[in-house]
Amino acid sequence: MYPEVSDVGLTNDRHPRIVWAFKDTANLEELGFRTHPLPDLTGLTTAKFVLRFWTTVTSGNHHWQVVYKAVAAAESADPSTDDDTLQPAADGVPGTARDMDTLDFTAATGDVIDDLAAGDNVFGKLGRRGDGSDTAAATLYVESLHLELS
Repeated sequence: MYPEVSDVGLTNDRHPRIVWAFKDTANLEELGFRTHPLPDLTGLTTAKFVLRFWTTVTSGNHHWQVVYKAVAAAESADPSTDDDTLQPAADGVPGTARDMDTLDFTAATGDVIDDLAAGDNVFGKLGRRGDGSDTAAATLYVESLHLELS
């Protein structure tokens, strides 16, 4: 996994930007992240991570995971545990090369928001699983991962 200018994988150079390239591999590849401190969560009931990515192949499955930990202001920014591992089932890549795909990461029980509080920083890792379920024989290019609150 490495940063790459998007026009390496795109045909046109009209809107170059940095993307994260997750190679086709049999190993788990991970990219760490941190959110800004969370706002007041009053009235909000759900939270999910949303991944936006694309690839050059038109067949095969992708398999991702998000591991995260919400850390309060007075807690260590070097946590030794995670709150949850979110692992949606493997899913097919779009049938069109370079078509932007979206994947939601939600908790199997409860909700991601159950682990969050105002002021928390959320640390985590996005990973391409690289297991037998991931059959997309190409690099997957990550445009963004964000935490959606509603």
